[in-house]
Amino acid sequence: MKITTLIFDLGGVIINIDPSRSINEFKSLSNNNNLFDGLDYKNNQASSLLNFFFDFEKGLIDEVSFRNRLNKIGNFNLNKQRIENIWNKVIVSINFNLIDLILKLKSHYKVMILSNTNSIHERYYKSICLKKYGFDFKVLFNKVYYSHELNLRKPEPEIYKLILRENKLDPKEIIFFDDIIENIIAAEKVGFNTFKVSYIDTLEKYLKTIFVI
Repeated sequence: MKITTLIFDLGGVIINIDPSRSINEFKSLSNNNNLFDGLDYKNNQASSLLNFFFDFEKGLIDEVSFRNRLNKIGNFNLNKQRIENIWNKVIVSINFNLIDLILKLKSHYKVMILSNTNSIHERYYKSICLKKYGFDFKVLFNKVYYSHELNLRKPEPEIYKLILRENKLDPKEIIFFDDIIENIIAAEKVGFNTFKVSYIDTLEKYLKTIFVI
Protein backbone atom coordinates (compact mmCIF):
# COMPACT_ATOMS: atom_id res chain seq x y z
CA MET A 1 0.00 0.00 0.00
CA LYS A 2 1.20 3.50 -0.85
CA ILE A 3 2.48 5.63 2.02
CA THR A 4 0.34 8.77 2.37
CA THR A 5 1.04 9.96 5.91
CA LEU A 6 4.16 10.63 7.98
CA ILE A 7 3.70 11.05 11.74
CA PHE A 8 6.52 12.49 13.84
CA ASP A 9 7.18 12.57 17.56
CA LEU A 10 8.46 15.84 19.00
CA GLY A 11 10.85 15.17 21.90
CA GLY A 12 13.85 13.16 20.73
CA VAL A 13 12.95 13.71 17.08
CA ILE A 14 11.96 17.25 16.10
CA ILE A 15 13.00 18.67 19.46
CA ASN A 16 16.26 17.78 21.21
CA ILE A 17 15.55 17.14 24.88
CA ASP A 18 17.53 16.37 28.02
CA PRO A 19 15.36 15.70 31.12
CA SER A 20 18.42 15.80 33.38
CA ARG A 21 18.73 19.56 32.86
CA SER A 22 15.43 20.22 34.63
CA ILE A 23 15.83 17.40 37.14
CA ASN A 24 19.28 18.53 38.26
CA GLU A 25 18.18 22.11 38.81
CA PHE A 26 15.19 21.04 40.89
CA LYS A 27 17.50 18.77 42.87
CA SER A 28 19.98 21.58 43.49
CA LEU A 29 17.22 23.70 45.03
CA SER A 30 15.68 20.99 47.15
CA ASN A 31 16.53 19.13 50.34
CA ASN A 32 14.40 16.25 49.09
CA ASN A 33 16.26 15.93 45.83
CA ASN A 34 16.35 12.18 45.20
CA LEU A 35 12.64 12.14 44.42
CA PHE A 36 13.15 14.32 41.34
CA ASP A 37 14.94 11.47 39.58
CA GLY A 38 11.45 10.03 39.16
CA LEU A 39 10.69 12.70 36.57
CA ASP A 40 12.98 11.07 34.01
CA TYR A 41 10.51 9.18 31.81
CA LYS A 42 13.39 7.78 29.73
CA ASN A 43 14.58 5.44 32.47
CA ASN A 44 11.12 3.81 32.48
CA GLN A 45 11.20 3.32 36.26
CA ALA A 46 7.70 3.54 37.71
CA SER A 47 7.22 6.07 40.51
CA SER A 48 4.41 8.14 41.99
CA LEU A 49 6.10 11.29 40.68
CA LEU A 50 6.41 9.87 37.17
CA ASN A 51 2.72 8.88 37.23
CA PHE A 52 1.91 12.43 38.31
CA PHE A 53 3.96 13.77 35.40
CA PHE A 54 2.15 11.42 33.01
CA ASP A 55 -1.20 12.69 34.30
CA PHE A 56 0.00 16.24 33.61
CA GLU A 57 0.93 15.17 30.07
CA LYS A 58 -2.58 13.77 29.67
CA GLY A 59 -4.15 17.05 30.75
CA LEU A 60 -5.67 15.43 33.83
CA ILE A 61 -3.89 17.88 36.14
CA ASP A 62 -3.86 21.64 35.65
CA GLU A 63 -0.76 23.81 35.72
CA VAL A 64 -1.45 25.29 39.16
CA SER A 65 -1.73 21.82 40.71
CA PHE A 66 1.42 20.74 38.90
CA ARG A 67 3.44 23.69 40.19
CA ASN A 68 2.08 23.27 43.71
CA ARG A 69 3.07 19.59 43.72
CA LEU A 70 6.62 20.39 42.60
CA ASN A 71 6.93 23.03 45.31
CA LYS A 72 5.68 20.59 47.92
CA ILE A 73 7.99 17.78 46.81
CA GLY A 74 11.01 20.05 46.71
CA ASN A 75 10.10 21.87 49.89
CA PHE A 76 10.60 25.18 48.16
CA ASN A 77 8.35 28.08 47.16
CA LEU A 78 9.19 28.89 43.57
CA ASN A 79 6.91 31.23 41.66
CA LYS A 80 5.20 30.39 38.38
CA GLN A 81 7.88 31.83 36.12
CA ARG A 82 10.76 30.21 37.99
CA ILE A 83 9.19 26.77 37.83
CA GLU A 84 8.38 27.15 34.15
CA ASN A 85 11.91 28.32 33.36
CA ILE A 86 13.35 25.24 35.06
CA TRP A 87 10.74 22.93 33.57
CA ASN A 88 11.50 24.18 30.05
CA LYS A 89 15.23 23.53 30.39
CA VAL A 90 14.49 20.00 29.20
CA ILE A 91 14.07 21.53 25.73
CA VAL A 92 17.61 21.93 24.42
CA SER A 93 16.99 22.94 20.80
CA ILE A 94 14.74 22.41 17.81
CA ASN A 95 15.92 20.54 14.71
CA PHE A 96 15.04 23.23 12.19
CA ASN A 97 16.79 21.40 9.34
CA LEU A 98 14.51 18.44 9.94
CA ILE A 99 11.43 20.67 10.04
CA ASP A 100 12.47 22.27 6.74
CA LEU A 101 12.82 18.80 5.23
CA ILE A 102 9.41 17.75 6.55
CA LEU A 103 7.83 20.89 5.11
CA LYS A 104 9.19 19.91 1.69
CA LEU A 105 7.63 16.48 2.14
CA LYS A 106 4.31 18.14 2.95
CA SER A 107 3.63 18.72 -0.75
CA HIS A 108 3.65 14.94 -1.29
CA TYR A 109 2.46 13.52 2.04
CA LYS A 110 0.28 14.41 4.98
CA VAL A 111 2.63 15.29 7.80
CA MET A 112 1.49 15.08 11.42
CA ILE A 113 2.80 15.31 14.96
CA LEU A 114 1.94 12.86 17.73
CA SER A 115 3.58 13.93 20.96
CA ASN A 116 3.43 13.24 24.67
CA THR A 117 3.72 16.80 25.89
CA ASN A 118 2.26 19.26 28.36
CA SER A 119 0.85 22.77 28.18
CA ILE A 120 3.94 24.46 29.67
CA HIS A 121 6.30 22.90 27.15
CA GLU A 122 3.88 23.57 24.31
CA ARG A 123 3.84 27.30 25.04
CA TYR A 124 7.63 27.35 25.12
CA TYR A 125 8.36 25.62 21.83
CA LYS A 126 5.43 27.42 20.21
CA SER A 127 7.17 30.72 20.98
CA ILE A 128 10.41 29.43 19.43
CA CYS A 129 8.61 28.20 16.35
CA LEU A 130 6.77 31.48 15.90
CA LYS A 131 10.06 33.39 15.96
CA LYS A 132 11.55 31.11 13.30
CA TYR A 133 8.61 30.53 10.95
CA GLY A 134 5.90 32.98 11.93
CA PHE A 135 3.66 29.98 12.62
CA ASP A 136 3.51 27.24 15.21
CA PHE A 137 3.43 23.49 14.64
CA LYS A 138 -0.36 23.46 14.37
CA VAL A 139 -0.11 25.54 11.20
CA LEU A 140 3.11 24.07 9.79
CA PHE A 141 1.81 20.47 9.98
CA ASN A 142 -1.40 19.05 8.56
CA LYS A 143 -2.48 17.75 11.96
CA VAL A 144 -1.02 17.95 15.46
CA TYR A 145 -1.95 15.58 18.28
CA TYR A 146 -0.79 16.57 21.77
CA SER A 147 -1.36 14.19 24.67
CA HIS A 148 -2.46 16.95 27.05
CA GLU A 149 -5.27 17.93 24.67
CA LEU A 150 -6.45 14.35 24.14
CA ASN A 151 -6.33 12.98 27.71
CA LEU A 152 -4.32 10.12 26.18
CA ARG A 153 -0.61 9.45 25.80
CA LYS A 154 1.63 7.04 23.97
CA PRO A 155 1.91 4.06 24.20
CA GLU A 156 -1.83 3.78 24.95
CA PRO A 157 -3.36 2.06 21.89
CA GLU A 158 -6.34 4.41 21.79
CA ILE A 159 -4.21 7.41 20.85
CA TYR A 160 -3.09 5.66 17.63
CA LYS A 161 -6.60 4.45 16.88
CA LEU A 162 -7.93 7.98 17.32
CA ILE A 163 -5.66 9.20 14.51
CA LEU A 164 -6.89 6.42 12.23
CA ARG A 165 -10.54 7.24 12.94
CA GLU A 166 -10.27 11.00 12.61
CA ASN A 167 -8.32 10.87 9.35
CA LYS A 168 -9.96 7.74 7.88
CA LEU A 169 -6.55 6.15 7.39
CA ASP A 170 -5.42 2.60 6.91
CA PRO A 171 -2.46 2.07 9.29
CA LYS A 172 -0.39 0.65 6.42
CA GLU A 173 -0.50 4.11 4.79
CA ILE A 174 1.44 5.53 7.75
CA ILE A 175 5.05 5.69 8.84
CA PHE A 176 5.44 6.70 12.48
CA PHE A 177 8.76 8.17 13.69
CA ASP A 178 9.56 8.00 17.42
CA ASP A 179 12.61 7.58 19.64
CA ILE A 180 10.94 5.49 22.38
CA ILE A 181 10.74 1.76 21.72
CA GLU A 182 7.53 1.30 23.77
CA ASN A 183 5.78 3.83 21.54
CA ILE A 184 7.08 2.11 18.42
CA ILE A 185 5.90 -1.32 19.59
CA ALA A 186 2.44 0.01 20.45
CA ALA A 187 2.10 1.66 17.02
CA GLU A 188 3.14 -1.55 15.27
CA LYS A 189 0.48 -3.50 17.17
CA VAL A 190 -2.11 -1.15 15.70
CA GLY A 191 -0.63 -1.77 12.24
CA PHE A 192 1.54 1.32 11.65
CA ASN A 193 4.81 1.15 9.76
CA THR A 194 7.48 2.58 12.06
CA PHE A 195 10.96 4.05 12.15
CA LYS A 196 12.87 4.04 15.45
CA VAL A 197 14.78 7.34 15.64
CA SER A 198 18.21 6.95 17.22
CA TYR A 199 20.11 9.68 15.34
CA ILE A 200 18.64 12.74 13.64
CA ASP A 201 21.12 12.67 10.77
CA THR A 202 20.12 9.06 10.04
CA LEU A 203 16.47 10.09 10.00
CA GLU A 204 17.19 12.99 7.65
CA LYS A 205 19.11 10.70 5.30
CA TYR A 206 16.27 8.19 5.34
CA LEU A 207 13.69 10.84 4.49
CA LYS A 208 15.83 12.23 1.66
CA THR A 209 16.56 8.87 0.06
CA ILE A 210 13.28 7.04 0.58
CA PHE A 211 10.69 9.71 -0.16
CA VAL A 212 10.01 11.98 -3.10
CA ILE A 213 10.83 15.60 -2.28
